[in-house]
Amino acid sequence: MEAELLNDIVEWAGEVASIGYWSYDPKTGQFTWSDQAARLLGFTPGVMTPSNESFFEVLAANEPESPGREFDDCLSHDSPFVLERNIQTAGSGERRVRVIGKKRAASSNLSERLVGIVQDTSHEHARQQSLGTALRWLETASEIACLGYWYLDVTKQNLEWSDEVFRIHGYEPGAFIPELDRAIDAYHHEDRERITEAVQRGQETGEPWSLHARLVQRDGSIRQVMARGKPLYEGGRLVALFGVLQDITDQEKRLAKERLFVSLVQQTPEGICITDTDGNCEWANEAFERMTGFSSSEMHGQKPGQLLQGPETDPETVARIAKALEARKPYSCEILNYRRDGMPYWTRLSIFPHFDEHGELTHFMSIQIDVTEQRKAEEKLAEQTRSLELSNFQLSRQRSSAEIIARKDREIREELETAVAQSRELQDELRRLAHFDELTGLPNRRHVLERAEAELRRSVRYGRPLSIVITDIDHFKQINDRYGHQVGDDAIRHVSTLLANSLREEVDMCGRIGGEEFLLLLPESEVTAAALLAERLRKLIEESPLRCGANFTCSFGVAERDTHETLEALIKAADSKLYEAKNGGRNCVHF
Repeated sequence: MEAELLNDIVEWAGEVASIGYWSYDPKTGQFTWSDQAARLLGFTPGVMTPSNESFFEVLAANEPESPGREFDDCLSHDSPFVLERNIQTAGSGERRVRVIGKKRAASSNLSERLVGIVQDTSHEHARQQSLGTALRWLETASEIACLGYWYLDVTKQNLEWSDEVFRIHGYEPGAFIPELDRAIDAYHHEDRERITEAVQRGQETGEPWSLHARLVQRDGSIRQVMARGKPLYEGGRLVALFGVLQDITDQEKRLAKERLFVSLVQQTPEGICITDTDGNCEWANEAFERMTGFSSSEMHGQKPGQLLQGPETDPETVARIAKALEARKPYSCEILNYRRDGMPYWTRLSIFPHFDEHGELTHFMSIQIDVTEQRKAEEKLAEQTRSLELSNFQLSRQRSSAEIIARKDREIREELETAVAQSRELQDELRRLAHFDELTGLPNRRHVLERAEAELRRSVRYGRPLSIVITDIDHFKQINDRYGHQVGDDAIRHVSTLLANSLREEVDMCGRIGGEEFLLLLPESEVTAAALLAERLRKLIEESPLRCGANFTCSFGVAERDTHETLEALIKAADSKLYEAKNGGRNCVHF
């Protein structure tokens, strides 16, 4: 009775734990299994007669080898075995089972035999697979995000690293056993004290930390990292520190480029304003603030046109701007605006839409150049031209009246001829003043930009190369301060002569576009040829002092019309390279 009760208890416990037991007598060939073992193997208890053949057949159904070898090894060498197999059952489909066996020595009542258990490990196997998948996903995500994690047992001072932490340090995962001192020594010597203090403070006070630091890899290269950590407690007692280490080198490089771009945009003399898709101002640079008198904060959220346009602003020009914005197309024009104090000014306005990688409009950007003085000069020239035309008309009338005044015919004719000659000279002088720089005799900014626009259109139309070079005199203010403005003017004339004499006649053009700044227009020239010319000019200027003995140098920026479809973009590219040359030590060529 007690044996039956014990057997029932074992069967019940096996059902609860999904464990069945089996035994095999190799001498008699007798194989027995419990009811639960039969169920786990897919048999109905009491229907299938237990045998090692049926046992092996179930376990080998999805495997290339039968478990008979493990049975033989266990009997011959007294080697326990553990098998993990996927089996097919009629009612439950596929099941994962663990079979454990060991040799039991003969006793007075029983002969030598193998005994063991069968256990359903389907849920355990699924959890392990799920955990393995989650760990692989975590490692993959860590590698993609350049984010590793670590764990420090504060009692044993055992430090563990994830694979990505090894990679951030420049090592293969598991290359060595990490230690706290070695981990801290890997930081840049200027950052170690901060890291050490943060770790110590975390252990003493439980305070989490987040630090931006530099990590020195084993090849000496430096990586920018964000190191974060926090203490872990159990029962109010500090047991470990856990943290993450993220490689932010690429992000820092992008931020540095963004800061450089913002600096360049802030320093450019052109006014720049960026609006949202509805035309509301989001940002304006300092030149825009100086030009308009409105601060960036005052402009924010406002429509620039509503603040800057006034009673004399041409409504047709405003309508054309609105039509271009609605069509999401670039547009350029000259328009009369009004400053914050009400003073009018003329500006050359260029508006460009900006689209994201999906082609969605995100912003509009406008660039404004104050052309008030240029407009005044043009109006003065037009007035003088009208005056000359009136003079010519009056002279013509006087000439027709000469027959009536026969006695004074010769004197009047001579006076008319003199007046006409003076008028022509004045016209020629006005044309020269409108197109050429008075100090150097070179084409002025307007003239060279008009020619550049024409050459750019020809280059785009026929697919021909076109390069420009922008150069200016290094430390020009120091030349003025040391030798005086006369020598400064001599330096500008000297450079203009050297530049102009080095260009191809009837092909290239050199113009003065600023105080000590020149633009070389080089049609039919690729950027490499333009850079070689710039290098020859740089050496020529360096080796050609003024008569007073003053030496000076020039920096050069070179750009080619490849993807630059507008003159503004081409000039901006050359200006950017000139800026690099200035930052690169001056007296050099960047392209």
